[in-house]
Amino acid sequence: MPPISTDTTFSTPPPMKVPVEPIPFDAPADIDALAMLLRDGFDWASVLEHESCSSERSGTQDDDDDDHNTDSAETTGASATTRYHCAKDGCGRRVRLHAFCCEHRTKICLFQGCLREANRNHYCPAHGGGKCCKTPHCANAAQSLGYCKAHGGGARCTVADCGKSSQGGGLCRTHGGGKRCSEAGCTKGVQRGNKCTAHGVDRRCTVVGCGRIDRGCGLCMKHRRDKCCAISECNRLSQQHGLCKFHMRQFREDDKSDEIVSIEV
Repeated sequence: MPPISTDTTFSTPPPMKVPVEPIPFDAPADIDALAMLLRDGFDWASVLEHESCSSERSGTQDDDDDDHNTDSAETTGASATTRYHCAKDGCGRRVRLHAFCCEHRTKICLFQGCLREANRNHYCPAHGGGKCCKTPHCANAAQSLGYCKAHGGGARCTVADCGKSSQGGGLCRTHGGGKRCSEAGCTKGVQRGNKCTAHGVDRRCTVVGCGRIDRGCGLCMKHRRDKCCAISECNRLSQQHGLCKFHMRQFREDDKSDEIVSIEV
């Protein structure tokens, strides 16, 4: 067996290591926005060209730098600008999530005509969105600690030994919390139009030809029955799919919203 050579002389020198400078790119802080940029691609040549031009003119005056920044922004192209900035018309803020900035990335409730912010199931609390109260058989919207106001969730009255829900200023209605009737000498809580029930404007049913008293949502008790929840013995007004927001939230919490169909009452 021939002896192993210990000569480490190479016929050709090893390749030289060339230091690689990082690409001058200000990546978004939000991981979703960064993933969107990497998925859609980016005009890196424009960025490098802009950095090169900036380094060559680093010794010029400030007014020349301003003109250069304007020119380079125009040469970058609309594609890079739209990927960087919010998709909302007239907004120039940076993208943070799903092509929108922090201000315009809010999801809107899917209920027709509602502009409130939606919760995780695409509806606002007023239309059955959000989590249900932890109390068994309660479908009210959960506040703090996973409970609704009726079962101990949300802010409570600060008066000793009072466990009622706070209505404003850390007090319940009994201890002075919430708005008061604007009628002189009246200390009752506001119900409608800055008035209590006794001093409020007498509203009537909005159905043409009906003069009965409004019992909620512009309807009297008779005409409310025509729009009540499809669940038996529930007198709440239906809002979607023939269900009130109480029972709609219960269905959505159980992940059965896709199985719900419109119910004719």
